Amino acid sequence: MIAKDYLGAYRDELKGIAMIWVVYFHAVLSITGILSDIQKIGYGGADIFIFLTGFGLYYSLGKTRELCDYFKRRMRRILPAYLPLILCYLLVMLPSIELTTTQMIRSVIGNLLMVGFWFNTPGQFNWYVSALFLFVVIAPILYAFLIKSTKRSRTLLLLLGWAFLMGLCLIGDRRYMGISRLPVFIMGMFVASDWHLALSPWIKRLLLTLSFVVGVIVLLLCFDHYPWLLYDYGMYWHPFLLITPPLCIFTSYLLSKLDCVRFISKPLRIVGQASFEIYLLNAWLEEWAKREKLTGDLLWLGLSLGSILGGILYHQLVRVLESKIQRKNIQPA
Repeated sequence: MIAKDYLGAYRDELKGIAMIWVVYFHAVLSITGILSDIQKIGYGGADIFIFLTGFGLYYSLGKTRELCDYFKRRMRRILPAYLPLILCYLLVMLPSIELTTTQMIRSVIGNLLMVGFWFNTPGQFNWYVSALFLFVVIAPILYAFLIKSTKRSRTLLLLLGWAFLMGLCLIGDRRYMGISRLPVFIMGMFVASDWHLALSPWIKRLLLTLSFVVGVIVLLLCFDHYPWLLYDYGMYWHPFLLITPPLCIFTSYLLSKLDCVRFISKPLRIVGQASFEIYLLNAWLEEWAKREKLTGDLLWLGLSLGSILGGILYHQLVRVLESKIQRKNIQPA
């Protein structure tokens, strides 16, 4: 198996690991030491999701004849879970925010259309939904560049350079946390493409290891010596362009060796398959709990576990309702 085969085989398990990491990152816990360090960079779980989204969308576009079918499939996966929850969010959360009528209209439309984060509208749900929607929309353009290029390495560098420079338009702005993830998304699509380096396997592994190590060193340097670079200048996220691909590849390889240990891989797969619904519930619970200034390790552990279990149940409910609607639509008149 090559790298993209491992990623394809264990994509759900990787999403499960990323989701647990993100939930852990959101929890307000009184922990110290290495557990605290792991929690500090838990936003890296979002980079894993974005990388795997790029990876998956490349394959989705590869089996698409009509672009309309691609968007229908994506919206069919996102909207049935997103719309009911965001409507509840608007009804429950917006009344507690002091907004003018104009701001309220902007907030509602921005949330429903999943673009409010990019337009800096008030009362927006978590940034990830807007980033996901943007990446779904631009994926066909990136796919066309990659699939038609005869020199994919050069094309990759051009796309990464374009994405980075475009992101600098928002440097110092909170929207930078979303746009600065575009290079990670491009790397996910690139890894999924049929591109081969004329290098021996051990050199490829060495390059991946160096990429991971350099990314971690840059991240640690920023935490220890240049904290002012972390948020405004995106050094929370930029090192994950180097960290995420090798982390996903090595972890999927490790999972392949643990495939016989089903009590590890199966729960991760279940969490990964429900990751979008878990994210929606967890992001809402996090915002509500922090707004109410709730504290206590047991409470936050309960909220974290509840968002995972609740997200899994919500995912199952969405899939059941979706299958019933599909069966109803194909019944003869």
